[in-house]
Amino acid sequence: MLSAFEDVLCSRDRELLDDQRYTSAFADTVREGLRAGISGGGWDNVSWIGEWDIDLSAVRCPVLLWYGSDDRFAQPAHRVWLSEHLPRVRLVVHDGEGHLGIFEHLGEMLDALTEPDTQDPASTGEPSSAVPATPSLTPITQARGLPSHVLRPATDSLSGAHS
Repeated sequence: MLSAFEDVLCSRDRELLDDQRYTSAFADTVREGLRAGISGGGWDNVSWIGEWDIDLSAVRCPVLLWYGSDDRFAQPAHRVWLSEHLPRVRLVVHDGEGHLGIFEHLGEMLDALTEPDTQDPASTGEPSSAVPATPSLTPITQARGLPSHVLRPATDSLSGAHS
């Protein structure tokens, strides 16, 4: 399966896939993503060749975009376009990394995704008559089903060179 991606792997992605833990996690992720069929992957790929049928300016929730500067799966123009068309976006680009940076940065990503939205009173814990109180969420980093090696801190690196 990995041979199908060989032409789009940057050097950092290749380094990650030299580690059997990441290779297994990548294979499991792809397998799970395609379990219900290939149409999602197909739509993901064609989403960059035509007009979208949604208005991104209508997206009101915060959006976090995470990319590696050497990502060959998603071209830089994609991240730029999305960051220019989403009203509440935060773009994070990790220099020298590729598409598979999620395996090294998942803890950091999950922490960012669970930060309170300072523009939404419901997520900051501040009382608001306009927004009903919501129960606190269990930290997503405690999510079940994710391999423990995927949830390690971003500062821990297998290569010793990247954090």
